[in-house]
Amino acid sequence: MKASGSIPFFALFVAFTRALTSTPQVKLGDVPSAGCLDSRLAVDFLRAYQPKYVDHFYTTNASETNNAVFFLGYSGEGVAAYVFPWYLPPDRRPSTVPLYRMYNPKVIDHFYTTSYSEVQSAKSLGYDYEEISAYVYNTNICGSVALYRLYSSSGTDHFYTTSASEASNAVAKLGYTEEGIVCYVLPVPPWPYPDLILS
Repeated sequence: MKASGSIPFFALFVAFTRALTSTPQVKLGDVPSAGCLDSRLAVDFLRAYQPKYVDHFYTTNASETNNAVFFLGYSGEGVAAYVFPWYLPPDRRPSTVPLYRMYNPKVIDHFYTTSYSEVQSAKSLGYDYEEISAYVYNTNICGSVALYRLYSSSGTDHFYTTSASEASNAVAKLGYTEEGIVCYVLPVPPWPYPDLILS
């Protein structure tokens, strides 16, 4: 058993990343534009990958990510984007829509959508509704960027990224097909951070 003061490396990495990048695109103290949520309310949308079953998994819950990493064979892949937490009351999340999470246990695939009709279609294909994962923008407003959705029929995997180059690489080299933009999220600044490089 580990000492009670020790923290898993992944949890430290996530906390460190969040501390460095807590307000993408908007400076702390800036007044949000009409319809824009205060970026300080945004939380990490964590990404993990299970290579054996070819499944990408995203959540705002660090405990859920840690469980997937330590007990289910997933590898933590850091922060995919910033989103608004599911628990914000309606008056604190104007201009946003729910991002639904679905899961198909037969093919081991997580599926995310803002479309309630897609939720219903996914249910008919064996997916179970799990939760509202987060709140996101439905249009490109407030400094948000596109969250692309891709699909691998050979791996039965839905993959989500804000990086157009990562999406292109997945199509060109990994056999994914593009399924369009699922929603708009706040971006994670690129790494390495130029202002943190020591000379």
